[in-house]
Amino acid sequence: MLSRSMTLEDLRIFVIAAETGSMSELARTLGRTQPAVAHHVRRLEQELGAPLLDRTQRGVTLTEAGRALYDRASAALAGLRTAESEIETIRGASDGTLALAASSGTVRHTLKPAILALRRRRPNLDFRLACSNTLEQQLDALRERRADLAFVARWRATPGFAYRPQLEMPSMLLVHRTDPLARRQRVDLERLAATRFIAIGEQSTTSEFVREHLAERGHQLAITHTVDTEGTAILFVELGLGHAVLPAVQALALTKRTDLRALPVRGLPPTPLGWVARDFALLSTAAREFLALCDRTLSQPRGRA
Repeated sequence: MLSRSMTLEDLRIFVIAAETGSMSELARTLGRTQPAVAHHVRRLEQELGAPLLDRTQRGVTLTEAGRALYDRASAALAGLRTAESEIETIRGASDGTLALAASSGTVRHTLKPAILALRRRRPNLDFRLACSNTLEQQLDALRERRADLAFVARWRATPGFAYRPQLEMPSMLLVHRTDPLARRQRVDLERLAATRFIAIGEQSTTSEFVREHLAERGHQLAITHTVDTEGTAILFVELGLGHAVLPAVQALALTKRTDLRALPVRGLPPTPLGWVARDFALLSTAAREFLALCDRTLSQPRGRA
C-alpha cells in the first residue's frame, strides 16, 4: 500500500523528468533547484522500494520499475486534469478549459475560425495559448501540462504522445515586389538553394523540410538570416533582406500588401499538419468539441504549387 506522504507533485515531477530526460533541464523549466526536483523522485523511490530512474552524465532514463510507474502515472495525471475540467463545467464555474500549443501564424491563418466558434459556444471557456514555432517547443508544452493539444508540422513518432493527421499545407516563397524573383509566376525547388533564405528559429521545421528535399536533388540550403518569429521573417522580406517560405494560406494573405508577392514552389511537397496529444481518449469535452470544429472548418487551402 502506498504511503500517504506520496503527493501528486511527486508524480507530476517524476513524469516530466522521465519525458524530459534531464533533471537539470527540468529544474530550469520549473524554476527550481536541481536538488529540490530530485528530492521528489527520491521520495517516490524510497516509498516504492525500487529505483525509478537511471542517472548518468547524459541524463536520466526509466528503469523497468520506472516504466511501470510512468505508464500509469502519466495517464492518471491526464485523467485527473480532464476530470477537474469536467467538474468545473458541471458546477457552472466555467465552460471548460482548453490549452493549445501552435505557432502564432498557424493560429491566425488556420485555427482562428475554429477557436472563435468554440468561444462563441462556450463564452466562459478558459482558453490558453502557448505560441511556439518548433515541434520540440510544442511537445515541451504538452509535457509540462501547459497544453492539452498541439498543432504540429511534420510529426515524428515520439514515445508518450499520440498523433492525428489533419491536413496537408502547400508552401510558398514570399519575396519583395522589387526582387528579381517577383517577376516569376513560380520558382523551382532548386532555385531556393540560391535565395537569401530566412529561417524562423534555430530548429525551423520549414527550413529542415526545404533542406531535406533540396538534398535529395543534390543541392544545399544556405541560410542567410535566422529570426525568432514569423513576424520578424515577414519584416525582413518587406525590407528586401531575404526570402521566406511560409504556409500558402499565410503567404497569400500577406500579398494583400502591395510590396509582397507569394510564389508557388514547384517540387516542394505539401507539409503534413496534425494534432498531438498525450492521450486523445482523455481530452476534455471542450477539447474534443474543438477538434470536431477543426474537422469542419479546415480544408485544403489554395496555393498548391
